[in-house]
Amino acid sequence: MDRCLYCSKSPSEVGKLNLGHGELAEIYECASCGIRFTNHHESAHESLHSEPSTYDNHDIRALKIKRYLDGQDYLAAKSELELRPANKFVLQEIGKLQKGARILEIGCSRGEFVGYLRSQGYNAIGSDISITAIQGAKKHFGDYFVTELSDLIGKFDVIFSVGTIGCVSDPKGLIEELAAYLDNTGVIVLNAPNISPLRSFSRLWPSTLPPDLTRVFSREFFETLGGFTAIEVLEDNMSKRHAAFYKFETIFENKVGRKFKSTSTKHRGIFVRFARKIFIACTLLFVPKIKSEYGLFVKLSKK
Repeated sequence: MDRCLYCSKSPSEVGKLNLGHGELAEIYECASCGIRFTNHHESAHESLHSEPSTYDNHDIRALKIKRYLDGQDYLAAKSELELRPANKFVLQEIGKLQKGARILEIGCSRGEFVGYLRSQGYNAIGSDISITAIQGAKKHFGDYFVTELSDLIGKFDVIFSVGTIGCVSDPKGLIEELAAYLDNTGVIVLNAPNISPLRSFSRLWPSTLPPDLTRVFSREFFETLGGFTAIEVLEDNMSKRHAAFYKFETIFENKVGRKFKSTSTKHRGIFVRFARKIFIACTLLFVPKIKSEYGLFVKLSKK
């Protein structure tokens, strides 16, 4: 690739990512933009939502939240959402608003977050490019979802996205488009995959593979965005256990584990699971702080 997708500089190819079944993805990084990326396929997310995939758990999670809301167990619904640190960050920002505030979620999937917010008195709407996802969201939580931003009317107090910014072809372009839908005092709240742990451990890519995730960001990518009067970027750390597991994956499986490729899948799996338990138990007290793969939290303000 001769030119970066977002600037005129030349990106560096940092490696080829094995996606399985003999498929490789070329991974690039632009030092100027602070972004690592690979080829993006616009139809990928409709396929992920409509065919058996890792997205199958989206519907399961939505149904679980719906059961809580139907039973008016709002605390349980909130607790379920807050199992993801990114959701907790978003809820803290929304909690500063008055009830009735207009809120837009980008990449709403099956709509459970919007469903919960509406149960709490907020005027929330969800958007997703997947027709299948929006059909599921409407079925579970009502007619508060769209596939096209052009269908939206009026301005919003908060526009938020959990992880979706790493799944779009043009993150900067999307942020600029969303800014046009913000009220004069509105904010955009984003959660994004963080390039920091990849650089620290010489890893090519986070655990979510293409074609789902195709962009990974540095904090500088967001800090240098134009058009906002205030930009806040926070970085979350992994738990100690997760950090030990992450270190094991990087050091052991990527290096030592290669020596066992000739063994059967069954025996290699048993060996790796045993070695992982020993490694984590021995390093849990000494593992350093590691930035979370999905721990970039961004707040962009127009006020």
